[in-house]
Formats: sequence, C-alpha cells, structure tokens
Amino acid sequence: MHFTTIRGKVYIDNSGAVTEIPVILTEFGPVIPLVDYLVEKAHVRSQAWMNSLVYVVGLLLDYVAANHDCFDSPKDC
Repeated sequence: MHFTTIRGKVYIDNSGAVTEIPVILTEFGPVIPLVDYLVEKAHVRSQAWMNSLVYVVGLLLDYVAANHDCFDSPKDC
C-alpha cells in the first residue's frame, strides 16, 4: 500500500473553525479513524506528538504491506 503524509485542514462544524493535523493519505483516501482520533486529541496534544503518531502508523502500514501474506490466518505467523 502506497501512502503519503500531508497537512490536512479539518473543518469541525459550520463556524469555519479549522484544525490542522497530519493526515495519512492512501490510494483509498485518508485513514479516517486516525483523522478522527487526531481531531479529538488536537487540543490536548502537541504537534510533535501527532507527527510521531502518524509516523508510527505509517510504519505499521509499511509492515502490513511487506508481510501481507502473513495475515491470512492468525496461527500462520
């Protein structure tokens, strides 16, 4: 799976308030659960923490893509 990390602007409501967070963008679109989590934590966590989290999730995506044949059955690996 190919992905890239971008700076995303997330509009929370119709008031025009914007939250900027790092977003992992795949060929299937953004990783929505990660976006939701970062939006929820944006007011209590630092930008460095969010960048580190996105980096770690990217490593997980790389691992899953490199070892995709190991996930057919939990007992295989």
